[in-house]
Amino acid sequence: MEIRSNSDIKNIGQDITPALYPISHSLYNTHLLSHCSACFSPLSLSLKPSSFSPPLYCSSLCSSSDHSLHTLSGEHSLLLSHTLSDSSDLRAALRLLHRYDRLLGDRIGGLLSNRQCLIDDPNDEVFVEIKEGAKAMAEARRMIRGNGDDDCVMEEAAFCAVMTNAVEVQDENGVAVGIAVYDTAFSWINHSCCPNACYRFSGFNDEFGTGMLIAAASVDGGSSGGSVYESDGGWERYGPRIGIRNIKPISKGEEITIAYTDLLQTKETRQSDLWSKYRFICHCRRCSTFPLPFVDHALQDIHVAGLTSTTLNSACNVYRYEVVEILTEYTNGAISEYLKFDDAESCCKKLEHVLAYGFSDDQSPREGKVQENIRLQPLHHLSLNAYTALSSAYKTLGSNLLDLSTRLLEHQLNAFDKSRISAAYSLLLAGATHYLFLSESSLIISAANYWTTAGESLLSLATSTAHNISVDRCYPIPNIPSLKLRCDNCALKDKCEAIFGSRHTQNFEFEHISRDFINCITDIVPQVWMFLSQGSPYLNRIKTPIDFSWLGNTKDSKDVDFGANLGSCNVVRSLSRCELENWSDNQREKIIQLGAHCLLYGDLVLTIFCGKDPQLANSYLDPSCSRNTK
Repeated sequence: MEIRSNSDIKNIGQDITPALYPISHSLYNTHLLSHCSACFSPLSLSLKPSSFSPPLYCSSLCSSSDHSLHTLSGEHSLLLSHTLSDSSDLRAALRLLHRYDRLLGDRIGGLLSNRQCLIDDPNDEVFVEIKEGAKAMAEARRMIRGNGDDDCVMEEAAFCAVMTNAVEVQDENGVAVGIAVYDTAFSWINHSCCPNACYRFSGFNDEFGTGMLIAAASVDGGSSGGSVYESDGGWERYGPRIGIRNIKPISKGEEITIAYTDLLQTKETRQSDLWSKYRFICHCRRCSTFPLPFVDHALQDIHVAGLTSTTLNSACNVYRYEVVEILTEYTNGAISEYLKFDDAESCCKKLEHVLAYGFSDDQSPREGKVQENIRLQPLHHLSLNAYTALSSAYKTLGSNLLDLSTRLLEHQLNAFDKSRISAAYSLLLAGATHYLFLSESSLIISAANYWTTAGESLLSLATSTAHNISVDRCYPIPNIPSLKLRCDNCALKDKCEAIFGSRHTQNFEFEHISRDFINCITDIVPQVWMFLSQGSPYLNRIKTPIDFSWLGNTKDSKDVDFGANLGSCNVVRSLSRCELENWSDNQREKIIQLGAHCLLYGDLVLTIFCGKDPQLANSYLDPSCSRNTK
């Protein structure tokens, strides 16, 4: 089955479904004592004493709607007996099974279970997970019903249906709190690596569109008979709501697609992820294009020192892929150390070294093996992952220095340096993702999120009292609303105010806004980039963080020696007294202007495409709002 549009949808950022309620949902174990088990809203401290056990609810309405299902489905019994780290998928499967206690072919409640595909290999870890999970579900149901089938076919089917159809529910801060399964109006929407729609979660007070602009169809294009939305009669309509919104113009009869996986990964990684989770191979336009489209080539592009694409032989190519695996393990290991053990300093050293100098084989070459140096290009997916980690790690290092409860100038200067480089990596990540978006428009939401983060980071750098470093005098912190944020070149502030009010824009308007935004910051970035990137052995080799055309737009881009003349890079150093004077007098206002542009543009895009409330940008737009800079 698939979902197609039943009308022309010319405007981007339009809700094409009303609010859809889940047919099954469950919190992650880690959020059972902090969020309502019915609607997933955060609980106040007074509602979650340690003596209480889940489920917990935010109101009597949520309790009356959910508690009987929690008990009768066997979910409560599973929570008491299950010892695995997380049981959310099993609990959601029990709820789904209680609601639809019968199979129609390989479907339960109209949803494909994929059971036969997921249990086809007894040696697969997924096979073991399904079998053990189904047994735990069957035992929990017996405790309620007193009987049950020993073959656990129904439990396996429900568990597989959750694995195939559930989506991760995120709160307004992007934190994953649980999973939910929705009916055919959502679950029949297929995947594409270049989708034309996205989904968004929302609270009960947020507005959704009221029309159902989609209809079910069979894969041969025939209609299945109208609406795919099922009210389910007597079932309560509650839980985390979801809605579908288009990110591209859609023609009547065109298939609606969303992304099931990270679109900023290589084709090989996306295909592997989709097969392991859903047992299908993607044949969308992006995956089927040969040679690879620019965005996919860029995400896996590397530089081999001294060799070009025309001189690489097959043996050298095989070796190159081996080295990329080593680089992947090294990069992921450095990021993992930071996330697990909070070792930000080691993470920064390792990631900047591998970005700047790559992998060098210093051992004597084996017969038929070429001695070479391999570096990741700036748009490689490992580079993007490293930028994300470096931005966070440098920010952590700066915060740790300021937490030393000392007024030593050295600590203050070092903290400022770390925050400065953190902001530089945030800007680089946003610019790189936006450059990829220009070739694949479905990356717009990723780009918008990174622009918002970059804007916050730049504004924090320029306005925080922690960075108001005193040498001979205290530099005043500028009040953002008092600055000239109404840019005459792009008029972004005026456009944001209009769109935040109407929550709607025409397609051509968005294209103009994006072009004017880039043109405007292209004039600002050269005035601040050298200051932001100084002292970093990698950043000071980036010509500009927002335009990577110097890398080339074809497969020959691998021949560009990005890492040429890297030997003279300096280690991170503190700013001198003279540089502080220059920062205060000439740089700060430019960085505030750049940060405001990034923040406004990112928030505007997220408002258009995701319906997010632009509270952060509004704090800068409203002249009566004085942002707390502490």
